[in-house]
Amino acid sequence: MKRLTLKAVATEAKLLLIGIPLFLWSIIPVYHMILFAISPRDTATSGRLWPTHPTLHNFEVVLTEQHFYLNHFWLQFWNSLFIAVTVGMITLFVSTAAAFAISRLKVRGGRLVMNLALFTYFIPAAFLAVPMYKTMGNYGLLNSQWSLILAMVT
Repeated sequence: MKRLTLKAVATEAKLLLIGIPLFLWSIIPVYHMILFAISPRDTATSGRLWPTHPTLHNFEVVLTEQHFYLNHFWLQFWNSLFIAVTVGMITLFVSTAAAFAISRLKVRGGRLVMNLALFTYFIPAAFLAVPMYKTMGNYGLLNSQWSLILAMVT
């Protein structure tokens, strides 16, 4: 059996003192989300740790679009899912091809290109909003899913 030293115990204590608050910091918003989801409307902000009468009625309201805020819930959900999956697939393909080209093929200035690509992360996305808007307008892509997909991929 391993003998515990004071240093090992101190290290474990430090990790626990850091880990427990971080865990609580991460889990409390999830708890509140679940709490609001299963609480009736009139008792959602009552301050109780758990609702007295938990209900799944809120899920029924959302899934059947019974509230006027939810008129096009399933259309919006599909749009979000389509855009997220498409952006993810295009980004994965382009970045994988670029990474292969930069790492395997010994291109002159490949390291410079990689550093310049990394440097572009310093440019705030807000600086690109107007040029992207004008470009999308020139190509007739305004108010379409593809304009959003292309903007998010870049």
